Amino acid sequence: LNGLARLLELQLAPRAVVEQVFDYVSKVVRSTEIYMYEGLYDAQNLAIICNAMARIDYDDQELLLHLSLIIQQIHPDQFDVQAVSNIVNAFVKLDVEPQVR
Repeated sequence: LNGLARLLELQLAPRAVVEQVFDYVSKVVRSTEIYMYEGLYDAQNLAIICNAMARIDYDDQELLLHLSLIIQQIHPDQFDVQAVSNIVNAFVKLDVEPQVR
């Protein structure tokens, strides 16, 4: 996702195509029950998704809510500083409601 975001930043990929990929990722992630995330997503995966969303200003509040609910279930010791900063930056940049954060 970050690679696609970079291609968009460099104007090497059309926004519509990049957004189609993000839409598909959103659909896949949201289809995962929030209590069934183990083995599918870890702190780093979620941080990468959030960071990529922020980089292209992909404002999918339903996905962000879903990610937030998964993030809240992961034990804090699974997060490194980079994951925390990427998630927090994305939620602030995408103007996620404070109660969702």
